[in-house]
Amino acid sequence: MKKLLTFSIIIVTLLLLSTTASFADPLIYLDFDGAYHPSVLQSGDQYFLDWSERGTSVTAVWVEVLNGDGVEIKAPDGDGINAPATSGPQGGKAMVIDSGGKEEGLNIEMSGPYHPGDYTVEICFWTATNNISGNTVGLQDLWSSDWPTGDVLTNCLRIIGNAGGVGRPQDDRHIEMVCWEADGNEIRIESLAEITPQVWHTAQFVFDYNESDPANCSFSFYLDGTLQGTASYDATKTGGTGEAFTRFWPVWGTPATGCRAGIGGWRFGLGCSMNRLINGSDNRGLQGAIDAFCISQGALDPSEFVLPGGFNPPPPTSAYSWELYE
Repeated sequence: MKKLLTFSIIIVTLLLLSTTASFADPLIYLDFDGAYHPSVLQSGDQYFLDWSERGTSVTAVWVEVLNGDGVEIKAPDGDGINAPATSGPQGGKAMVIDSGGKEEGLNIEMSGPYHPGDYTVEICFWTATNNISGNTVGLQDLWSSDWPTGDVLTNCLRIIGNAGGVGRPQDDRHIEMVCWEADGNEIRIESLAEITPQVWHTAQFVFDYNESDPANCSFSFYLDGTLQGTASYDATKTGGTGEAFTRFWPVWGTPATGCRAGIGGWRFGLGCSMNRLINGSDNRGLQGAIDAFCISQGALDPSEFVLPGGFNPPPPTSAYSWELYE
């Protein structure tokens, strides 16, 4: 007599884990290594997250191309001068973007604001130049959440080209973390030296929200593993509306131009500036590539940084059932 035996085997895809990788689960993590992406993305296209990426509370990732020829998701194969010739710390693919009198990048749209608390932003990037022509005072935004100001914490990470040449206080060809308190006061932390072009860099900035004393919060800025500086931040200030500080990452109304024209939402720019959506001549995008981007909940210390080691999520599992007779 035959007996039906049914059993299931769970096959786990094993991943080679880097000893330098962080295992904290980030809010947002992009490494651009998904196999299904087309090589060139245009405005209105969506970037769909791969299984190894993360997007907690991310509604959509939209491509922004303003006068450019498209965002490329590919293994770097440039000449090492205008675009990287070798892969970044994560290996594999990167987002290659071309700015300078034009702008390309991603708009990451959230389902809502990030409320007051600690957070850490990290990015692996490559820039062709530390003083891009065709951009406003040579600016190149790596991360942009800097408009509109008000009862929100707005900030950005950017390379400054010839800012000193127009009477601004910043040093030329440096990278800086900038944030604005709710009353419009600017807080800056600059790199200790000029940013070296045509090599891969990793930058982090950490916001430590002092819950017991919000008037004494702090920022820290790191570049390639070295602390560049710290600054205090007063989260008790109010904006022009008189409202208390309530959220991070500003809400956008209806933009006149740019990606998703006519649609607002909570969002920030990656490799491009949110300013471009309200000022069509204000070019501030990156000329280069982004290998990985990460936002973690918590004020991480250097031993906890996700990048450049990378994020290794739990491996996917596949279940298979067999029926055997004996």
